[in-house]
Amino acid sequence: MRWLTASIGLLLFWLPARLLRAWLFWRRTGHRTVVRIRISGVVEEEEGQVRRLGRVQRGRTLLEVLDLLRTARRDPSVEAVAVRIGRLDAGWAELEELRQAVLRFRETGRRAFVYLESPGHGEYYVATAFEQIVAPPMATLELLGLRSEVTFFKGTLDLLGVAACFEAEGEFKSFAEPLLREDMSEAFRESLDHVLSDLHGRFRAAVASGRGLSEERVQELLDGGPWGARESKGVGLLDRTLYPDRWPKAIERVLEDRQLQPDDAEEEQPETRERRRSPFPARGAIRSRKADPYLRPWRWLRRLERWMIPRPRVAVLLAGGAIGSGDEPEGPAGRIAWRALTRVLRGLAEDRRVRAVVLRVDSPGGSAAASDLLWRELRRLAKKKPLVASMGSTAASGGYYLAMAGDAVLTSPLTITGSIGVVAGKLDLSGLLAKLGMRREVLSYGRNSGMASMSTGFTEDERQRLKDQLRVFYDEFVGKAAAGRGVSDEELEQHARGRIWTGAQAVELGLADRTGTLDDAVEEAARRAGLSRPFQTRVYTPPRPGLVARMQSLIPISRAPDLAALLAEAGWEPDGDLVQARLPFDLRIR
Repeated sequence: MRWLTASIGLLLFWLPARLLRAWLFWRRTGHRTVVRIRISGVVEEEEGQVRRLGRVQRGRTLLEVLDLLRTARRDPSVEAVAVRIGRLDAGWAELEELRQAVLRFRETGRRAFVYLESPGHGEYYVATAFEQIVAPPMATLELLGLRSEVTFFKGTLDLLGVAACFEAEGEFKSFAEPLLREDMSEAFRESLDHVLSDLHGRFRAAVASGRGLSEERVQELLDGGPWGARESKGVGLLDRTLYPDRWPKAIERVLEDRQLQPDDAEEEQPETRERRRSPFPARGAIRSRKADPYLRPWRWLRRLERWMIPRPRVAVLLAGGAIGSGDEPEGPAGRIAWRALTRVLRGLAEDRRVRAVVLRVDSPGGSAAASDLLWRELRRLAKKKPLVASMGSTAASGGYYLAMAGDAVLTSPLTITGSIGVVAGKLDLSGLLAKLGMRREVLSYGRNSGMASMSTGFTEDERQRLKDQLRVFYDEFVGKAAAGRGVSDEELEQHARGRIWTGAQAVELGLADRTGTLDDAVEEAARRAGLSRPFQTRVYTPPRPGLVARMQSLIPISRAPDLAALLAEAGWEPDGDLVQARLPFDLRIR
């Protein structure tokens, strides 16, 4: 029976794979191809629910773009990539992943060109990895220096007659400050400024390295911004200004080492000197192709090879969004439902094909209890198979709680992490109810029965019990983090207290092992599992709602805005667990 199975596999998979590989190299070797990629909109690590319904206007996931660049490196005909970048909505760690992928592509001797449609800080940060940056003649480079804005809601709550009742463990745990204060505390300002300063310094260093400028000169340019496209060319921030229809021809001339046309000419001018001989005389003319259809045969080849010979697998499990305590077996994209993720973790632990797991964390935290339950499942998995944590743009508070379960923790230099601490509280709506002419009567059989009620504030006994509860969670958080990092509780507690760090700072403090991309994390997991190339990398996501549920969520329902909707928009979920391990919710760095 075994020989029959092997024979069928040979005919169905091995032979087609060998023929496809041979055909690709025969057909494409000697050609000169520029593959075109466009990146715009939301760059998520996981498909969003609108995207799953097949909408035409959609962004690409980070993994899709990384796969295109990785595949382009394998194709012998690909001489260069031409990437058009629109307005991006992505975290800084995702931008860093894109930037590193372009640099790795260039390390193979290939060339990379970028066209910026709406250049801001994030778009330009990615562009610094390319050898040539082009923008439309009338574009504006909005390079002004990084900025963080935090919205404070206390004034709004006062107008509504709502009182915020919160307690936090750790002087830097500033999640509730926007509800309790009208401005930043000194601890909040110190922590945020420390992170922003590091991010800005790394942005400035990337621009300096990519454009051949000193960091002092880059800061002068940031202070003098914004810059028009033609001005930007003059100060070294851009290479050329061209309309989109002229850009492909300009790339062709660069690759053939021919005379370039004037930037602002309406029509192409005849060349005034003889063309130079192509640096690739044995190759044909340059062809421009869209990346997706042109590279698709390589994806088919990977699938055939996967079916041809079962290979050991490294699983990449995506865990993105706020951590919820609900018991639902499925969770929407952008939310970590502990039960849904637990099902996947247990399946990976039992799957014999999976030899190692990479947990990709991109979460600001959430329910402290759910975070602890997931930590337990991750540690159970780590006892069976190597587990490596890879941090996305945010892996803080509850997100860091998950990451610290890994045997090794890799982070982007630009990740927002740390925030080891907990916060708990509620909103007292009694003032709002009085304004609306509403009154509640209460029957109670417990001294602290009103602790979770939003119709009253905390009594002194309730507040003290809440503080005691927070201390227990905090000590547990610090103890588990210290054990994971191999240090004493006292040593780790110095870097806790709710304070946030960049990924690079976390490595210096011992909160993470080293900086690295998602690919680096996969290689580390494979090394710990004793795997050598080739092995398979498979992406796993928690169970998501079905098509009907997703379509229902898109049906517009007219209703008046209420307080719960306002707070949900800000990041606070009144129906969630009382104790939260969560970042300050309106922290934005642009």
